[in-house]
Amino acid sequence: MRLQTFKNLLTIIVLPTFTLACNQSGESAIRNKASDQVIDIKKNYQDKFTLYGLGDVKIGSKFTDNKELKRYTDVLDGCFEATSNLHKNASYMIQDNVVTNIGVSESNIASPYNIKVGDYKTQIDNKHKGEKAEIVNNPYGEPDINIIVYYWYPVNGKILGIRYDVDNNIVTSISIGFKDSLELMEGCA
Repeated sequence: MRLQTFKNLLTIIVLPTFTLACNQSGESAIRNKASDQVIDIKKNYQDKFTLYGLGDVKIGSKFTDNKELKRYTDVLDGCFEATSNLHKNASYMIQDNVVTNIGVSESNIASPYNIKVGDYKTQIDNKHKGEKAEIVNNPYGEPDINIIVYYWYPVNGKILGIRYDVDNNIVTSISIGFKDSLELMEGCA
């Protein structure tokens, strides 16, 4: 009788404690998984262009309003290059105090279509299927080998675009921004 009472008492004490520990462990795992998803979303948001910008820096925003940007070059006719602490490999063109394009020449940031530096031109064609590309020869390279591929999008009375510089069918840089800024071959020079 005492043994049965002891077993019942043990069941009453141990089972709820074990169940509570399992539930807390499960809740903790759910919280950790949700936290990981938030981190992944932030990472994806920060490591991929949108048509409108990169992370918190938007095309058309004022340079002085972007706390993460630092001027990198001297001002030449109201134009200069800036860098970011968050995106060290990205280059920001600023014209008349406005962010007009953002570019990368390393594979750590993808285009809005998930194209990265190092991808093949055929991947651009496949991802932009159905869109009309404007393809021009790079004036500083060999015709049909060093090309620039543009895609244009009218947005709120302005034309925004994506520019892929391609050498020997491999993407060597990606930029987004205003059409007139993306068409400049020498940046602020």
